[in-house]
Amino acid sequence: MPRGSYTAPTTSGAERLDMRVMLADGSIQNGKNTKGVISWDFGGYVQYEAHCEGENKNLFLKYILVDKFGKEVLHEVKIQITTQTSNLGFGEVLYFYCNRAHRQTRVLYRTFGSTEYVHRDYYKENYGVRLYYPCQSSSKGDYSNTMYFSVKRQVDALEEFFNTKHRKTHYAGRRTKKFQRLQDLKLRLDYLDQKRCAALWGQISRMQRAF
Repeated sequence: MPRGSYTAPTTSGAERLDMRVMLADGSIQNGKNTKGVISWDFGGYVQYEAHCEGENKNLFLKYILVDKFGKEVLHEVKIQITTQTSNLGFGEVLYFYCNRAHRQTRVLYRTFGSTEYVHRDYYKENYGVRLYYPCQSSSKGDYSNTMYFSVKRQVDALEEFFNTKHRKTHYAGRRTKKFQRLQDLKLRLDYLDQKRCAALWGQISRMQRAF
C-alpha cells in the first residue's frame, strides 16, 4: 500500500535502509546487481535495485507516497553507495552517501513527513527536530531496562550465528573478533541486568515508603 508522511520520534519507528542488514540478507552484494522489495512491520515498502558491479555503485528506489492533497506520487530515487578499505586491511566496507547531509552513513531514515531517506542528523540540522535512538527517549529508570533488551538481541543473534552455522570461535589459538564481541556483549548484559534490578528495587522501596 502507498504510505503517506508520518512522524516517528525514535529510529525504531522510522522507515530505515540499513546497509548492515541489506548486506547480511543479500539485498546488496558487492560486485553484483540485485533487486527486490524492502518492507516494514508497521507498513510501507519500497522496490529497489542495487547496482554494485564496477566502481560506480548505486541503490535505486521506487516508492509511492500520498501527498497532503491525498494524491499518490511515485518517487524514483538514486542513492550513491561508497566504499572504504576495511580496518582489517582487506576488503571493502560499504556505506550510503546522503546527498542532503553530505556524509557517509550505514543507515538512512525516512520520517517527520520527509519524502527521502536521509542521514539521522539531517532532521535536527534542517528542521530542528531530533530523531532519537530508543534508549535516548527512555527515562532514567527505564534506560537500563531498554539497553538490556537491546544488547540481549545482539547477544541472541550472535549466539544463533555460532550455533546454527558452526562458525569457528578461535583462529590460531585466539578468539575471532566476532566471538570476542559476543563475550564483551555478555559482560555488558550482566552489568545492565544488575542495573535494571537495582532500579526495580529502588522503585519498590519508594512505593513501600509511600504507603
